[in-house]
Amino acid sequence: MGYDYTKEDYYFRIDERQNTFDSLQKTKVFLDKIDEDEFYWKWAMLALHNTLYGSMILALLGSNSARVKDERKNKKDVKSDKNFVISFWEAFKRIQKPKYMKMYVGSKFVCITPEIEKFKQGQEYKDKAGFFPPGLNSSLEHLNNYIRNQFLHYYPTLISFGKGGFIEIILDATNLIRFLLLECGNVRIDSEDERNFIDNSLSSIELSARTMDKKYKDQNV
Repeated sequence: MGYDYTKEDYYFRIDERQNTFDSLQKTKVFLDKIDEDEFYWKWAMLALHNTLYGSMILALLGSNSARVKDERKNKKDVKSDKNFVISFWEAFKRIQKPKYMKMYVGSKFVCITPEIEKFKQGQEYKDKAGFFPPGLNSSLEHLNNYIRNQFLHYYPTLISFGKGGFIEIILDATNLIRFLLLECGNVRIDSEDERNFIDNSLSSIELSARTMDKKYKDQNV
């Protein structure tokens, strides 16, 4: 007896929005399982990375998938009908540039600066950007280059990750994800329920991270 390929329920279908929102929900699920199995740290951080990458793509996408197409990779692979998406770091660069983020009247871009209050008052940035401290750069470098890459492309070795570092990265990343999905003005939100799901998921992740942070600090007192 074979599969019936004509039936809709045979297929698993997913799009860029579902992928991002599912990763967001799974980040929370995996964080809640860490007390029973520490290896859920790995899955929580991978899900967080996927959520952030997906959020950057959604913020840059608008209604045109060509906005996030990696033209250089596609030119190199002209024989393939596969479309390549821009890299994590290219997406991170673009969300900081108005020329990529300015799609609608209320669109905002990401501004990373040590002088947040000063820049908030400048006419070039006022009501046009979301502001983040320079520590965000370090958090995302560790999340993508060390944590995600090491877990997915595991080189045989013993590695150690500080749990406090994980928590700092989670808090920095969720702050950026919230801005991209709910505040920058570029991501379509289909309903109040969807908005509440995103907001509540992020709040729950932040609460879990802060609860673990307190727990680990109390253990060292």
